[in-house]
Amino acid sequence: MWLQYKLKKDRPFEEVAKEFSNKDVAFVLKHPKNGVAAKCVQVKKPVPVGTVVWLLDPRVTVYIMTTPKGKVALTEKEWKDNLKKVNTAMDKVLRRFEMRFDNLVLRHETQRKVNEDFPVISFFCSNWVGSKGNEPTKTRKDAQAAVRKLKSIAGGRDYKNFEAAVRKAETAVNAYSKELYEWIEQLIGSSDLIRRQRQRLDGGVLQEKRAEDRDHVRKRGGRVLCRGVDERPTGAGCVRGDHQRQRQGL
Repeated sequence: MWLQYKLKKDRPFEEVAKEFSNKDVAFVLKHPKNGVAAKCVQVKKPVPVGTVVWLLDPRVTVYIMTTPKGKVALTEKEWKDNLKKVNTAMDKVLRRFEMRFDNLVLRHETQRKVNEDFPVISFFCSNWVGSKGNEPTKTRKDAQAAVRKLKSIAGGRDYKNFEAAVRKAETAVNAYSKELYEWIEQLIGSSDLIRRQRQRLDGGVLQEKRAEDRDHVRKRGGRVLCRGVDERPTGAGCVRGDHQRQRQGL
């Protein structure tokens, strides 16, 4: 992949690189043994005669790949092996987004079915808190479009635009997930709130009824069943309580 060349006269490094069909001069200069040539290029001077420089062999197919750690030179076999790994990674990322979106849609449709089974309750619950928990129809469409775009780019092996597509899909799916669970939380939370308020309302009515019973007892001189006094159900205990009151002259 690399070859050595000893300069027979002072020459600009760019000229030598062009002679050996090395187009990416900056990458070639990063070779650890091209320190002298790199300094000459930096100060815009020719490389001195007798200097040994390292260049990519033009007789060999070389692929220069950009990685998170910088550019690397690969042989054709290394390139193909690496490409398989990259394609596998792309497919895994795509499947992860597809599975996550499908799970959100399944949860969405399940909640819709529940709402259809209980239309009156779902109507009041969905309007109990306000607009924050509205059904996420728009964000669902946006997430679906973003995942489809990612699938198209991954399937077409568009390496240049894949990262940007992943970021858009992640943003769209996250937005859908957030609004979906806010909507579900509103439905479930509102239902629980209505239940608690009904319990408080029922409790208030019962307390009013008991107050009426006690007032009725006072007006009748206590000669009624004792449930209005000690709130026990009608039975033997109440009869005994009434007999005790009669013996005491009540």
